[in-house]
Amino acid sequence: MRGWRRSNDAGPYSWRNEGFSLEIDDLVVSGDRVCAIGRAGGTLDGRRASYGFVHALDR
Repeated sequence: MRGWRRSNDAGPYSWRNEGFSLEIDDLVVSGDRVCAIGRAGGTLDGRRASYGFVHALDR
């Protein structure tokens, strides 16, 4: 991912960019579907913000 760098301090699926971080805690696969469970964080309106998420992908 252009402009992103891997971060070794938070696990195997962790990337950081200026003011934004993305950490994938787990991947769950079932048939043609993949669910990514993780956290994203950054700055929103000048304040630090973060949230957990589950994102489902169909092939």
